[in-house]
Amino acid sequence: MSRADAFLRDPRVARVSAIVLLQYFAVEWVVSATWRGEYAYRTDTVGPLGIPFCGPQGTWPCSALYPAMNVSFVITGLAIAVIGGSWLIRRAVAVPAGGALAIAGGALVVAGVITEKTDYPVHVTAMTVFYVFGALSCLLIGVSGPTRLPKTSRTALTIGGGVATVAYFCFAGGLTAWLGSGGTERAIIYGILVGLLVAGVAGTSAAPDRRRAGAHRAEDRADADAETTELATTPGPA
Repeated sequence: MSRADAFLRDPRVARVSAIVLLQYFAVEWVVSATWRGEYAYRTDTVGPLGIPFCGPQGTWPCSALYPAMNVSFVITGLAIAVIGGSWLIRRAVAVPAGGALAIAGGALVVAGVITEKTDYPVHVTAMTVFYVFGALSCLLIGVSGPTRLPKTSRTALTIGGGVATVAYFCFAGGLTAWLGSGGTERAIIYGILVGLLVAGVAGTSAAPDRRRAGAHRAEDRADADAETTELATTPGPA
């Protein structure tokens, strides 16, 4: 077993990675609070928090702490990828859903490295991959039969993934009158992060596979019965 496998098999890894997601909310609040001008969660999207200048002409100063937002994207993406990898290596989730979650985390890392100012199309594409794969993977893990996470984790992922999925379609379709463009985008991000946070903390260890455990018990009983029968039919000493 490689060191990476041993690392990811430790149930505490997913739990710690889930707790790391909390830093995203703190960093976002700090950076937006130091915005040089007006910034509103409802009307302003997340991307501008990671660039030095914004506004219609790209000349308005944003927050001097903008690098912290990009670092937070990278840390958050790595944490999500580790959670997905840990659940996969422990066989707590199906391979397609776990793989999609790891891809979502990787895409967020790319979005943190390549900002809107560096390459807008690449940044937006990476964020879109995070939205789609992150939302759907959470939803699929929550409702999928092969998932071996506790009920609390599955419920959190189902709700978070469902909210994020609906919010994404609203965001992509321009249906943002209720929450605003910034609020709708945050419904996607927060749905994914909160779902993973709760699921990661609650699902420290995967629930046992009842079917497999039942098969093992049946095999044990069969072996015991066979041994008893053999002893009973073996002739004793003359």
